[in-house]
Amino acid sequence: MPAGPGRAHGARRAALALLALTLLASAQLARPPAVRAGIDLVRLDGVLGVTNPPGTMVQTTLSIGAKSVPFAALKAERISGDPFEGPGVLLALGPGPPPIRVEGRSETIDQLVSAPAGTRVVLIGNLNVGPALLTLMSVEVMPSASPSARAQ
Repeated sequence: MPAGPGRAHGARRAALALLALTLLASAQLARPPAVRAGIDLVRLDGVLGVTNPPGTMVQTTLSIGAKSVPFAALKAERISGDPFEGPGVLLALGPGPPPIRVEGRSETIDQLVSAPAGTRVVLIGNLNVGPALLTLMSVEVMPSASPSARAQ
């Protein structure tokens, strides 16, 4: 059977369809991995108002309004998404790491601001690594050892 205009048109259409499928498949393979939004629920266990006490994993500063408070992170955990523990939780903020701006409900912030230097706290909140912002959900002030317990 002779090749007619209809047959050539069909072959051209099939070739274009095959090319489109090939381009689509290669685009899917070349796609970068999913990008994270940069906001993680974190638990930070540390000491307020002192610099590098024993056991410090990462030393940073909490910016609370106009006040800057040294914060020695003893333990850091990402507890949302892909859980992770260690200095990488805070090192994702960049070199330094930069001061972490803290915001939250006034009663939560007041617990943080009113704690004396040397107070051990556990902070839970959403950490946005882009602008280095921690939105506090809770502050747990850890009881300090009694003077008699420290003397032993």
